[in-house]
Amino acid sequence: MQKLFDKKAGVKTRIGLVEITVARTAKTSSALHEICTSIDMHANDIFTFTQGTKEVTIITEQKYEKTMLDILKKHQLVKRIDNLSALSVFLPEQAYETRGVLYLAMKTLYDAGINIVEVVSTLTELTIIVDEEDTEEARDALKEMVKEYS
Repeated sequence: MQKLFDKKAGVKTRIGLVEITVARTAKTSSALHEICTSIDMHANDIFTFTQGTKEVTIITEQKYEKTMLDILKKHQLVKRIDNLSALSVFLPEQAYETRGVLYLAMKTLYDAGINIVEVVSTLTELTIIVDEEDTEEARDALKEMVKEYS
């Protein structure tokens, strides 16, 4: 079995998240800047945004929702999803060179019957957004995956 994770790899869980998607316009960038400067983020808070060609999606703690919606009130709301959780799998730095690492995480959750709402990543962190009601089962499945491939 190929070793994809080191012994320090783990799964971190955060609940109480919200996803807000708005239509992308010429003014979206300034709204995102205002959100970033208006919210006093704490070290362990989740805040991520993805800017596509037609829309922007923000995922963060529910405690920041009111501030974000106030700032985005002039933007067309596409979708708001609450009661989400984030499961972050920590990867070794060289994971980006390894075929199948992301697929393995997605397949693990598929096999467990877990719907994935969103996927976000950094160089050493893969964060999968799921419904809060699936958090425990998703965490257990991902922890078993990490254990099996360490």
